[in-house]
Amino acid sequence: MSSAWEHVVNSLGPEYRKCLDALNDGPKYKCSIFKKGRQTILQLEEYWNIDNMHHNTVDKHTGFDDHIAWISDQLINWPNVRRLSWDQWAFNNKQDAEKFQTFFNLKWAN
Repeated sequence: MSSAWEHVVNSLGPEYRKCLDALNDGPKYKCSIFKKGRQTILQLEEYWNIDNMHHNTVDKHTGFDDHIAWISDQLINWPNVRRLSWDQWAFNNKQDAEKFQTFFNLKWAN
């Protein structure tokens, strides 16, 4: 992009550079844990490294599917875990969910 055009865009929208960098870097992924009844739910979430850009503003990248597939492959043999939906798994105890969350964070460290 020419410097004159970039100057105009930056003056109209000061968040332009941050949004452009976030789009170039792509989304990040995290596993969040919450309680639902007696079970602990692990959910994969996509987020962007910019405050005003929510996960719904940009189409999902194939990286989300790759992470889902990896989690499914890992959890298929774990006892007391069952899949609830495309991006959620139910654990019978919180410690197992936290252990998997740590495993996920080590594997997919940003």
